[in-house]
Amino acid sequence: IAPGMKADFFVVNLDDFTLQPRARVTKHVVYSMGASAVDSVFVNGKRVLDTGELALMGQAEVLDATCKALQSLEGAAGAAG
Repeated sequence: IAPGMKADFFVVNLDDFTLQPRARVTKHVVYSMGASAVDSVFVNGKRVLDTGELALMGQAEVLDATCKALQSLEGAAGAAG
């Protein structure tokens, strides 16, 4: 990571139960880490998940956008078929 460069990375909570014992944390990240261990996610340099919560939009907004996109796809599929 360098100044001015964009990056994708995630931050984990090393105290999470799925990362114990810490002596084997690398193996736990690969084989057994749960979603509860993910604290923050950065995509293209922007925080998209902050302490387990969506940072760019709320859950209701995501669900609404998803429903609208699905309705649009269903409409397009119906018109094509």
